[in-house]
Amino acid sequence: MKYFKERIEYPDPCKIGLPPGILLYYISNSFLNGWINYVEILASNIINRYQEPVENEAVILYYKEVQKTTTTYAGDYELLKLLPRDDLLILGKEKPLPEHQKYTYLNIVDPLRIEGLENIPEYYWFLWYDQDNSDCAIGRFETQDKEDVVIESFNKRCSELSSNHNYWDVKLPRCWLAF
Repeated sequence: MKYFKERIEYPDPCKIGLPPGILLYYISNSFLNGWINYVEILASNIINRYQEPVENEAVILYYKEVQKTTTTYAGDYELLKLLPRDDLLILGKEKPLPEHQKYTYLNIVDPLRIEGLENIPEYYWFLWYDQDNSDCAIGRFETQDKEDVVIESFNKRCSELSSNHNYWDVKLPRCWLAF
């Protein structure tokens, strides 16, 4: 994606952290699982890098129906088992802090004025879950682009990465996720 100025392969996240504008490649899925539940998911796509696209009409119809009704991870898990898939790519945005947590991170000057609230950057997050669980990637970035432009850029990148330039838009449920 155009938002990353550098790519680091086989990083040591304990030493470098997660600096903005840097995409960390070849990290474990368990590292990503530590972050996924703290972002608001804007888009999530399955790409095909090694498998043939879906030809089975019944699977496609089932997928479209589940898309409308899935509210739990279990429902999507059953769907994901049916689809030919390789990697799951997710675009997210930092979730706003709940009111009670803002006081933990900010300097309270008096009950009516809180310093620092207006200066907290809002990051977008890119998470790539690879099927074999070791070739994953994660990164965060800031941009002045509108959200729909960022999502369009993400979808374009998913298309470029997919072997057949096609991807499946998957609506992930709002619950605790781990892959």
